[in-house]
Amino acid sequence: MTSVLIDNKVLAKNKLYILAVSGGPDSLFLLEKMRLGGYNLAVAHINYKKRKNSDYDEKIVKNYCQKYSLPCEIYQVQNSEYNSVSNFQDRARQIRYNFFQKLAAKYQTKYIVVAHH
Repeated sequence: MTSVLIDNKVLAKNKLYILAVSGGPDSLFLLEKMRLGGYNLAVAHINYKKRKNSDYDEKIVKNYCQKYSLPCEIYQVQNSEYNSVSNFQDRARQIRYNFFQKLAAKYQTKYIVVAHH
């Protein structure tokens, strides 16, 4: 079994990882590093439609995945899912991790990788 150390965690190449990719530099770096490292990936992207560039970020992730034939799961959040809450960040976290858990079940894996700076 081949593995690599990323942030003090050993990731095995024979496992499937749901990789959360926002379209920002941290997650795109991790995506590139894991792809070049030969990891088995399914990419997860969430578009909250809150920022001016959110559709552009989604397009970057889609295009990258298409270019390298990676499975890409996109979730476009509707305003109704968070517009009545007082803490958007809390609600966004709930939405994000619910989506990741659904994808883990779909792809029959328990491994979810996210980039944090």
